[in-house]
Amino acid sequence: LDYGLSPRATPVIRDGRVYLLSALGPLHCVDLATGKVIWKRDLAADFRAQPPRWGWCATPLIVDDKLIVNPGAPAAALVALDRFTGEVAWKTRSGPAAYASFICGRFGGRRQIVGYDARSLGGWDPQTGRRLWTLVPLRSGDFNVPTPIEWNGQLLVTTENNGTRLYGFGRDGSILPQPLAENPALAPDTSTPVIVDGLVIGCAAGLLGLDLGGGLKSLWTLQ
Repeated sequence: LDYGLSPRATPVIRDGRVYLLSALGPLHCVDLATGKVIWKRDLAADFRAQPPRWGWCATPLIVDDKLIVNPGAPAAALVALDRFTGEVAWKTRSGPAAYASFICGRFGGRRQIVGYDARSLGGWDPQTGRRLWTLVPLRSGDFNVPTPIEWNGQLLVTTENNGTRLYGFGRDGSILPQPLAENPALAPDTSTPVIVDGLVIGCAAGLLGLDLGGGLKSLWTLQ
């Protein structure tokens, strides 16, 4: 892989267990105190998935007693594993894997997993894996690396070809396709912005600050 073979995903710790995903697919649940492997999976071998160009990067997401991973295989694009045993709870079809980590939040009054495949943004039901909505951006070619951010029931996303956008949701939990606000200047290809005191702060040809409550207006840029 470009940039080496080391893991990209952050280790996840819960209840004395550590969940470790490598760039090439092996996934281990390890006892935090002893290092003993409790269970293991392989995203490539178990789900007939091809590694993304730069390896699997999305940090596994714990939702209730499920561990959510994204093999990106035709029949197992997104998979929920029992976090105690590694057994498959559900799997769902979608596109090849992207790189951003997934989040879980309440949007439009509906709790859902939100994240990317290689082509689109989507929401999934945490209990069944059913895809609730799909949003394909106006401009193609995004690598979908920055992680989406939940803010007051709305969704902030940033990518290199479509900039920064803030989306709202309908009462059924589906995303509204027209952004509530957008700013093309903050268009990072890898780094996820942060929200601090009403500011969106992110890196793209400098450090930018956007007014989150003011239509994502650019407030300042540091080169």
